[in-house]
Formats: sequence, structure tokens, C-alpha cells
Amino acid sequence: MRKILVLGILIAGTLSAQTQNGTTLYVALKSAAVKSGTGIIASTVATLALGDSVTLLQDKGKWMEVRTAANRTGWITSVSLTSKRVVNSTRTATAEDLALAGKGFSSDIETQYGKDSKVNFTLIDQLEKQNISNTDVYNFIVEGQLRGER
Repeated sequence: MRKILVLGILIAGTLSAQTQNGTTLYVALKSAAVKSGTGIIASTVATLALGDSVTLLQDKGKWMEVRTAANRTGWITSVSLTSKRVVNSTRTATAEDLALAGKGFSSDIETQYGKDSKVNFTLIDQLEKQNISNTDVYNFIVEGQLRGER
């Protein structure tokens, strides 16, 4: 229950509205990648930890251009940031925890659902453990002639 409360607080503080340039923001996840562009296949220019501060340069909704304390500039997903100062502790939320909480789902609920039904999560667990490179994702997109958001 405490984990859900912590997640709720983090999600409530997560940025969803437009934020002014020059604002100091904080990383709300255990780890967050700063990318060279707005997309999952963009190269990573920096990796930030929970509570690290950044300065907002540009807000594009789902993506924000930021400058890190090490003076690196790049793009980070807006759900990775919060306007509330984050204190790093031994109890942290992962990106997976935040995504589940945003859907009203938690690992406790998943466990209970698995016990109460005949659902087998083995294949889902195997899929989640796979690590697909950005190059493979890019090749899949190009070869499949997929088009992203415009």
C-alpha cells in the first residue's frame, strides 16, 4: 500500500501541463535517458538518476529538451520529470511501476490476478526480459515502412 501511495505522489507531481523554459525539473525515475532527439531510437547522450536536476529548454508535450547539471543538452520524456524536488531513498519507483500505476495496476494486483485466474504470465515475463537494441528497432521500422507520429 505504501508503494502505491509513493507512486501516486510521484505521478501527481509528474509534468503533464506546459512548463516554462528555464524551470528547474527533477528526475522522477530511478534512471532516465537523455536522448539526442525525440524518439526511442535516438542515441543516449546522458543517463540521469532519481532526483537529478535539469533545466527546461523546450517543452514539446511528450518530450522536453533539457540541459543537465553536466551541461549536456538533449531530450527526455516528460513523464520522467517532476517539478517537485525528489529525495533519493532506498524506496524508489521504476518506470515499470509508474506505468502500471498510471493504468491503475500494481505488481500486487498482478500477483493477486494471477492467483485468482488461470492466466499464465510466463510468456509476458519472457518478453519483458528481452533487450532489443535501438539499431534493431530502427531496422524494423525502416524495413516495415512504419510511420511514427507527425
